[in-house]
Amino acid sequence: LEKLSIDTNEDISLRKVASFRKQNDQVFETINRRLVQITSKSTTNIVDKYVVTNYGVGGHYLPHTKYIDDDNLINSKGRDAIVIFHMDDVPEGGATVLPEVNARVPSVKGSALVIYNTPMGQFLKFTQYGSCPIVYGDKWNRYRRSVHIGP
Repeated sequence: LEKLSIDTNEDISLRKVASFRKQNDQVFETINRRLVQITSKSTTNIVDKYVVTNYGVGGHYLPHTKYIDDDNLINSKGRDAIVIFHMDDVPEGGATVLPEVNARVPSVKGSALVIYNTPMGQFLKFTQYGSCPIVYGDKWNRYRRSVHIGP
């Protein structure tokens, strides 16, 4: 465990967050195998860390966009996508939404959502995503925040 924090800006997000660096254990190897299955690409050049989030009742994250903003990552073919693994079913609320394309993805245990990032300095509204407030239950997600999806 690298870090455990609680987002305190309730206007943007209300959730608990724990970060993990890449490790050589069965859980992380399983996640990487699933990334390969989902994307049909290699994940040998994973750049960033794994993040586990917990949203309790009222937990949310306002729509936002991730884009590549670091020249070092660009030059190393860095951050291509964010992958959200849903770790449980949420009885009510908690869907991931992409408002600009009118998409709503419920939190279903075992499912995953891949959102591709945008090039450096570009802001494309259709890549915005957020999490609806939890009405009943808990939402646990495991994120692979920055994935280089190589050839």
